[in-house]
Amino acid sequence: MYPYNRNTRNNNPSLEMKERGTGGTPTVSGTPTTPGTPTMQGTPTMQGTPTMQGTPTMQGTPTMQGTPTMQGTPTVQGTPTMRGTPTMSGTPTMRGTPTMSGTPTMRGTPTMRGTPTMSGTPTMRGTPTMSGNNGTNGINSVLTENQKAALAEDRHLMEILYMAQQDSADMAERYANLMTDPNMATSVNVLKTMYLDELKHINQLKEAYYLISGTRDTNEINGTKPDTVGQELLEDTLLLEIDNGDFYRSLFLTMPSQDLRDIFFEISADKMSHGNALSYLFAKYYA
Repeated sequence: MYPYNRNTRNNNPSLEMKERGTGGTPTVSGTPTTPGTPTMQGTPTMQGTPTMQGTPTMQGTPTMQGTPTMQGTPTVQGTPTMRGTPTMSGTPTMRGTPTMSGTPTMRGTPTMRGTPTMSGTPTMRGTPTMSGNNGTNGINSVLTENQKAALAEDRHLMEILYMAQQDSADMAERYANLMTDPNMATSVNVLKTMYLDELKHINQLKEAYYLISGTRDTNEINGTKPDTVGQELLEDTLLLEIDNGDFYRSLFLTMPSQDLRDIFFEISADKMSHGNALSYLFAKYYA
């Protein structure tokens, strides 16, 4: 250590440098060596995003090993064309049952050859209705004056209306007699209903007579008691009701106005209902 000298420090800077040991450039002789192998502990990390400048190029021809496979459904773009005429050899066969959906339509006008024939007796179901005057087939809602005159002059028709009243009165007596049969006591209500229907028919026939003639028939109609009883009476009544149903149905079809048709249609319907009921009773008690 150099002795401190103020003057020397001020006038001799090199002396201070030497004193502090900071003056000059240190030199190393020989090659420094590091004993052992340096190691790095921990995982180095890279901050930021590396970027690549320039375009990478590939030299040589790449090759593909193995068999490529295709997944998904291939699609065809454009319209395929077929040249030449396709031919089919052999007889085609169809398996299963063919079905047709939709509604088939017919073009053109069908024609019928020969004369159609109809067998059996046509029947009419339901009640025909007519609105207004001079409807289809000349059927009016009510009789015109000309129709009234024409029907009133038909003496045969007027006799039929009177005879029909008598027939209904006779049928009422038949049902009254059947109601007293002890063998059919359990069906008395059914028989009573048919008895009341016959009394109603008498009044309906009088109404038809009035619509045609304009005159009220006030004659009281009394029925004739039947001369049979039991099974024979029931069977005869059944056959009569079947015939009466056909009679009133024919009469209904010949009437020129709807008001008369309504009367005879209701009577015809009652007669057919009676026939069904009597068939049931005959099978129940005597079959």
